[in-house]
Amino acid sequence: MISRQLCLLVAASSSTLFAAAQIHQPGSFEDGGDTLVSAMMMFLGNTDKVYILDKSAKFGDYPAMGAVYDIASRKAETMAVQTNVFCASGMHLPNGSFATFGGNGAIGKGGNVSDVRYPNNQGQGLFDTQYGDYDGTEAIRILDPCKDGDDFTSPNFPALDSAAEPMGDGTIVLIGGFTNGGYINRNYPNLDPATEFQAANPTYEFFPANGRQEQFMNFMNKTSGLNAYALTYLMPSGKMLVQANFSTTLWDPVKNEETDLPDMPGKIVRVYPASGANAMLPLTPENNYTPTVIFCGGIYMDDWSWGNYSWPFADTWAIPASNKCHTLTPEPTDGSTVDYVEDDDLPVGRTMGQFIALPDMTMFVVNGGANGTAGYSTRTYYTLQAPYGMSLASEPVGQPALYNPRAPKGQRWSTAGFDTSSIARLYHSSAILLPDASVLIAGSNPNVDVNLTAPFPTTYKAEVFYPSYFSAATRPTFTGAPPTLSYGGDPFDLTVPASAYSGPANDAADNTTVVLIRGGWTTHAMNMGQRIMQLNNTYTVSGDGSLTLHVAQPPPNPNLFQPGPAMLFVTIAGIPSNGSWVVVGSGKIEQQPTRPASSLPESVRADDGVSGTGSGNSTSSGKTGGKKNGAKALHASTITGSIKAAVAAVGFLEVGARVSAHYNTKLAPLQPLLDEYGPSRVRALHANLTQEADVQRLFHSPSDLQDGFGPVQVVIINHAYYEARDVPVAQMSLEQWESTMSTNLTSSFLVAREYLRGLERATDNVKDKAAIVLIGSTAGKYGEAGHADYSATKSAMMYGLCLSLKNEIVKIAPKGRVNAIAPGWVKTPMAEESLKDPNVLYRALATTPLKKVATPEDIAGQIVVISSPSLSGHISGQVLMIEGGMEGRLLNERGDLGL
Repeated sequence: MISRQLCLLVAASSSTLFAAAQIHQPGSFEDGGDTLVSAMMMFLGNTDKVYILDKSAKFGDYPAMGAVYDIASRKAETMAVQTNVFCASGMHLPNGSFATFGGNGAIGKGGNVSDVRYPNNQGQGLFDTQYGDYDGTEAIRILDPCKDGDDFTSPNFPALDSAAEPMGDGTIVLIGGFTNGGYINRNYPNLDPATEFQAANPTYEFFPANGRQEQFMNFMNKTSGLNAYALTYLMPSGKMLVQANFSTTLWDPVKNEETDLPDMPGKIVRVYPASGANAMLPLTPENNYTPTVIFCGGIYMDDWSWGNYSWPFADTWAIPASNKCHTLTPEPTDGSTVDYVEDDDLPVGRTMGQFIALPDMTMFVVNGGANGTAGYSTRTYYTLQAPYGMSLASEPVGQPALYNPRAPKGQRWSTAGFDTSSIARLYHSSAILLPDASVLIAGSNPNVDVNLTAPFPTTYKAEVFYPSYFSAATRPTFTGAPPTLSYGGDPFDLTVPASAYSGPANDAADNTTVVLIRGGWTTHAMNMGQRIMQLNNTYTVSGDGSLTLHVAQPPPNPNLFQPGPAMLFVTIAGIPSNGSWVVVGSGKIEQQPTRPASSLPESVRADDGVSGTGSGNSTSSGKTGGKKNGAKALHASTITGSIKAAVAAVGFLEVGARVSAHYNTKLAPLQPLLDEYGPSRVRALHANLTQEADVQRLFHSPSDLQDGFGPVQVVIINHAYYEARDVPVAQMSLEQWESTMSTNLTSSFLVAREYLRGLERATDNVKDKAAIVLIGSTAGKYGEAGHADYSATKSAMMYGLCLSLKNEIVKIAPKGRVNAIAPGWVKTPMAEESLKDPNVLYRALATTPLKKVATPEDIAGQIVVISSPSLSGHISGQVLMIEGGMEGRLLNERGDLGL
């Protein structure tokens, strides 16, 4: 029997939205309003509405299982759903509709079987007069956010907790599941692993069936017990990666043939109820659109501990979730062996974590707990009253984390700047990407029924999380998005106005990507059907600063991005636009038409000086000109240390570079430069460079790119602390030594490290100009009595650090260079007072042939020269002494020698 959900008529918007960035605090959660039903399941129907489904429950005086959430107003309205959708699966259809498959039998209050039951099966609910739900185990519900009347024949597929994965023609494969629910899908002892005496469904079938019958799937038998919501990903060949229990297979659903792949390392379980976060990483031209899947978190327990349909045998809430992450590339194109690869650990172990693909091609993980599993029960084998109500998890993890697959290994996870939610998001919570590139987070109900007083109660409150890119003053906009995309064929053009970004137009074009995202159908800590793909593009930069992006169609293989709805984003320097709604493919369930891959024209750059007009202080208010010697396009950032930064900045500003100058306690030395050159040329950034988070913020804040400064090309490590008093080592405190080491050397390490991490993700154009200049001192070469702490740090920078970095930077940027400059006395405001003393001046110049103290311009000019790829492109690992030919220290006066 077909049970169809009522259709809502909602007009989908295909326009991209606002140029000005909306005011939201990056890294923060905002109140998302009330969802009316707890969000066990969600999907984005169009750019205006999110659809929410839950198990049957009472809403006021009447039952409700569905709601429609208006994104703009953050308000929901209940939606009629006839059959029980508890633990259903779902998927998009090629025409933009959504289908929901299966569910549970009719239930009433307390999760009990409904009061009206099947005459021939009193254990199966037919209809409940109080909750108003019909049996949903064989239901298919079609929702079309745009039009009414879709209808399909319901397959004979009684199941809940089944998996759903679309094929390249739009057909949906339904895999496995329970027939009537439970904690895990087995009895114990497990005497019938295939069907568990008719409680498990070890079959698969197609929707629409088109005459094809359900078939037994051996992998469901092999993974008996831990195979609900199997993790499925269609591969380029048309085969499907399927992961359940700790086993993995590459499965041909057409031929029903399985190829065993390696087991999950450590036998960590990632499917429900372990519920590890999992997602396909971005498909890009760089990786030749080769799918890699990441699995993080979940939990390891021995076989007995998992228990049976009724409850786990172990006290799960006391068992830590795994913090391990592994990736798998099932169909490598380089001939490598297929095997799991251990990736960076999660910042904290997590069960029920959920990956959300973001349009800057990072992966956001949210929700879940640090201990336990999904599911609910009042007891375990030994504990007859669970301590957290019915929740089998504990210690909610409220702080999201961000995974950057392009970052070097060891540096891929970050929580920097992310708030921690106060709302526990455990079993039956969900999250999904919204069209403005924020994330909607909702749900959580580890209870058999509505329970507002449990330790982890039924949750109706939604939140919206704003990733770090919401710090941008300007968000990109574009026009020209087609309503449909094809597999191969003629490219299309998108137009980005100059008002959509700030800074040099050529830099913006170099750092622009076009990204296609499908958020999927979300439930049980997974987004079925979620995919993210970067479309290939070139560009033409016009004299008015507008960008024309020449964009390739998706590759001519529908298995890479199956037909159906998606959002198209333009991302400039890590800052995404709003998404434009598109449909990929023909809109029909059929073999998708393909054409040869799009052929793109060559990129065309504008003359130097063409810039965007978006907010972000991109218009110069001061000096703009200067000599040009190859450093003109540089963003020499960060020049660290306020007094010395002012010295170093002058040289770069004179040749037209944009400069970020750091200060910690004294902004005043930089103020004349800020006044003279204006905010489009120079800016002051505050940071304590001994604090890791401050240094990370300097290099990885989106404001770098939106304020027109672009990615860092040259970094001048220029800061230092010098104790004014002479303190011999015999009298020096450990506190002074460690403070100088931290301030001068450890902070230099942090600055260099974060610069190199940013360089990993930079364009080739940026990498070609990469340079680090370490500012040393004559004290680093000759030592300085009374200042061994300072001398030691400068010597380490000039030699050990410089010579190591010059060999490391080329692994990231083949033309990258590292050098050091070692000045002696320089006539800075701080030094001038000391140099008024004739004795000090004499000792400074006694061994210096040029008999003069260096000026700031002497130092600044050499920094520019050694930084320039055109003037010093073949110089690396050198220490340039700027000390007037100094021979060394004058150690003894005549009297010291008895003369």
